[in-house]
Amino acid sequence: MVWYNDLERGFNTSAFTTRGVIGEYWCEQGDFGDFLRTLPEAREAEVFAEQDPSARVPANLRGSGRIARRQTTYWDVQADTGAPCRIHFSDKQETGFVGAAYDHLELVDAHPLLVDYVEPWASVFVSRAQSCGVPLFDALTRRVRDGSDGWRSARSYGLVDATSRVLTDGDGLLLRAPESRARMVADVVREFGALPSLLPHMKARPGYRALLLGRSFVVASAFRFEG
Repeated sequence: MVWYNDLERGFNTSAFTTRGVIGEYWCEQGDFGDFLRTLPEAREAEVFAEQDPSARVPANLRGSGRIARRQTTYWDVQADTGAPCRIHFSDKQETGFVGAAYDHLELVDAHPLLVDYVEPWASVFVSRAQSCGVPLFDALTRRVRDGSDGWRSARSYGLVDATSRVLTDGDGLLLRAPESRARMVADVVREFGALPSLLPHMKARPGYRALLLGRSFVVASAFRFEG
């Protein structure tokens, strides 16, 4: 059985002996996509992408089109040239969807989205930030957005809001981000007269690519175009 734990805000699985009664109660925080990727059908689809990954987007798909269907291991697209295609992907890390229509389709190895994977992460702690409050929050929001060409936000890295405890009490963990963006955040903190400290948080995770469909995207390790 699979159920949603509303306290932990994540999906969990368990064996059961009585229908409707959870056999083993867990507190995992995975999303539903994590569960779907454990199914045999999903794993077979991922293997399909891994076996013969595409190096580039076929020429007839590089222009505009529409996303016709979004599934756990593939997206169906319809190019405005008339060419339909199923885009399979393996080891999906994240997706973003802003609308069905897109003005271009490309597969890239370097992009502001991929900074989160090719760089190690750092935790940014602050002290003496009691008087910074909303102005610092607004400045961080702008700087991270501009520094990632609008693909990431300070909230993406854990900055909660302008009234969060760290901005009112003045001390604590501000956010976690890739090293280059963590250093950028630290520079902003210094500009406001507070003291930042950076500590290592997570190793780099290279090997991912980004499929861009306008401002919609998929980040995964392998892609395969079928159609």
